[in-house]
This record gives sequence, C-alpha cells and structure tokens, in this order.
Amino acid sequence: PEYVRRMREEQKEIYYVTGGSRQAVMLHPNLEYFRGQGLEVLFLFDQIDDYMMAEVREFDGKSLKNISDSEIEGMADQSSESKLSEEEKSDLLTFFKTQLGERVEDVRESKRLVDSPCSLTNPKDGMSVQMEKMMKMMDRKFEGEKRNLEVNMGHPIIQNLSEILQKDKKHPFLKDSVEQLYENSLLIEGLLDNPSQVLSRFQKFMESAS
Repeated sequence: PEYVRRMREEQKEIYYVTGGSRQAVMLHPNLEYFRGQGLEVLFLFDQIDDYMMAEVREFDGKSLKNISDSEIEGMADQSSESKLSEEEKSDLLTFFKTQLGERVEDVRESKRLVDSPCSLTNPKDGMSVQMEKMMKMMDRKFEGEKRNLEVNMGHPIIQNLSEILQKDKKHPFLKDSVEQLYENSLLIEGLLDNPSQVLSRFQKFMESAS
C-alpha cells in the first residue's frame, strides 16, 4: 500500500527486483534505469519471494513487474550516449550473437543500462533467475532458460570493442572480451557454474596489457 501511494500518476506497474541479498540487489545493473528515472523498486531477497510474486501477479489492480524482464512498457532510452553508427552497432551485435550462439536467446541494444556494459534479462514469459535457482536446488538436472544479453552501446568498453572490430574482425581480443562480458553478467546473476574461469581470463587480459 505504501508503494502504491507513492506511485507516479502515469505509472501503471509496480516494479520489483529479486536477488540473493539486499547488497546484491542494490548493485544489479538492471536497476540503473529505474534509479536514473527516480522510479521506486521493491527489493525482494528471500528465496520464496520470486515464487510468491509469480503467483500474486498484481496488487490493487496494478500488475507486478520484474525489472529484469525483457519487455517493460514505456521504458525510455536511458543508456549512455553512443558514438557508434547504426551499421557499427549492427556489426557488433552480430559479432556477439555469433560468438555466444545458442547460449543466449538474443543480443540486443540496451535502453536500461547507464554505467554497466552488459546485463542479462529474462526472456518473454520466461523464468526469472531466482526461480531458476530454486528449481535447480530441487532438481540438480534442471536446465535453465536461455536469456537475453543487453549491450550498452554508449559504454567505453563496448565502443572500444567496436573500434577493434571495424579494424580487424579476427582480432583474438574480441572473442575473449565477449566471453568475459557474458560471464561477468552470469556471475552477477549467480548463474556462472565455474567462476574460476573468469579469473583465469582476467589474468590473461592483465598479462597482455603489461
């Protein structure tokens, strides 16, 4: 009720985010848009919360919306201003899709990211990350869904990758960087099966920069 009383007049949905802890939720990349727009988001970090929200679906005639869902009504472009042309954006997204292949549902330009280069979002009508984790706890053989990777075209890392791609599409740094960005996103969500591989690649980057 307190959230509803503070809602903006034009706001039609109650926004929420789920995570393993309050600290993890506060650092979630998908929160950047809502923080920038001054939109209130409910923080939910008990394991049962995600299941409960999927069952409740609405409150006081207003639907409940996970901020990590791919489709959010009325979302304005909040991402960092990009210097890339439409062709350069297309080339980079195609490279991401080719490299990641069947591991992702889609790779798209982000409207919600401000400070982060990439983030994962839930597929349409798909399962949330927290729900997937709960299912895996009950069944070790449970396979999670493929998610969408959103790319912030205005982020310096992404713009640097585009510049390298335009000069040399076979540069080995490109594939390593895409893998690192994807695994960083998995790590944030707690979905990375082998976190040590991120450290190994990061050390490789440091060696190449020395």
